[in-house]
Amino acid sequence: MDCPIEMVHSIFPMNYTMHAAMHNPSSLPMKSARMAVPHGHYDVKVFNKTSQAFEEAVASVNCYKDHSTDGKPIESCFLHVDVEVAPFEVSLIQVKADKKQDLKVPSKQIQLGDLIENDDVEFSFAGYDKSKSLLRFNVLDKKLGADGKAEVLEFSMKYWQAYTNFDDPGRWGFLEAGD
Repeated sequence: MDCPIEMVHSIFPMNYTMHAAMHNPSSLPMKSARMAVPHGHYDVKVFNKTSQAFEEAVASVNCYKDHSTDGKPIESCFLHVDVEVAPFEVSLIQVKADKKQDLKVPSKQIQLGDLIENDDVEFSFAGYDKSKSLLRFNVLDKKLGADGKAEVLEFSMKYWQAYTNFDDPGRWGFLEAGD
């Protein structure tokens, strides 16, 4: 598990507060942060530079089934926090273990017709082809309204081993000088 909090959690179960610094190296503002956590029981606050105090934050935890490096099944969880981080700046997030809090978002298997949407666009799950690792969505531009036609978005999450053969001198012949 890539969760640095797991070690602290194993030593001090449900009795710790951690502070995470989120750096934005981009020239564009960042609106959220994500970090690995061992569970969903946290009180999350973000440091407000104006008031010089930690304030309640909008946060959620998404978990999914995974496997550790030794093959054991684990639940892998990630904390998502709404936090504005200006370009080249740092924001502080306070993560306090709290049994009374449950930020874990219930998960379910996606069904035909399930929607992922915002004000501009709607993705409707249209199926999958397990043999090709292919997911299919109907995409509708909501701004076009009833006049808009749904487009089909297909993508594969299949893994292909990269093939690089730098030891084959014939393969890189075009790099030789003097031709």
